[in-house]
Amino acid sequence: GCVYPLGILVVITIISWFTLSEAVSGILKPAKLPDLGVVEQEDFWNLQEKRLAITENQTETVSLSPSETNALLAGINLPPRNGFCLQRVRFFPENGKGKLFLLGSGFFMKTLIFSLELELDQNRQPQLKSLAINSWTVPEKGLIQEKVKDYLHTIFNADSIPELALVKSGQLPLAISSETVVVPAVVVAKKR
Repeated sequence: GCVYPLGILVVITIISWFTLSEAVSGILKPAKLPDLGVVEQEDFWNLQEKRLAITENQTETVSLSPSETNALLAGINLPPRNGFCLQRVRFFPENGKGKLFLLGSGFFMKTLIFSLELELDQNRQPQLKSLAINSWTVPEKGLIQEKVKDYLHTIFNADSIPELALVKSGQLPLAISSETVVVPAVVVAKKR
C-alpha cells in the first residue's frame, strides 16, 4: 500500500528537480544591484523645497534627481504583510525606462528583492517590462508571472499607496532619463 504513493512522490520529486531547480536557485541567490547611491539629508531638504515651490507656483510637474526620487520613495512605509517585510524602495532611472527595487526580507530569507523593470509607453505611462525575484527572472507569460503580480498587488495597492491609483487609471505621465525623473506635482506634494 505504501509503494505506489512513494513511487509517485519520487516521480514528482524528479520532475520538480528539473523544472524548479533554476527558479529556486535564482531566488536563493541575492540580486546584483546597480549603484543606487545613498540618499543624503540634503536630498530630503531639496525635496521639501520642491514641495514648497509646488504650492507657491502651482506647477503641474516636478523634475527630480535620482537621489531626490529615492528620497521621495523613502516615504513608503508599509507594515509586514503576506510574509514580506519592506525595508525600502529604490529607483534606478535610465533613458525612457528604469528599475524599481522593492528591498526587503521574508519567507525565511534575509534578503528578498523584487525588481520591476518599467518602460514608458507612447503616453508616457509606466508599463511593466520584466519582473525578477532576487536573481531569478520571472517568465514573461504564464501562471507564475500572474501569481507573482497578484502577490505584489496584495501588498502594494491603492489602499496602502494611494498614488498607485494614478498608475492604474493611466494618469501618471512620467519622463525618465538617467539624470532626471519628471513626475506629476500631485505625487510630490502629497505628504505621507
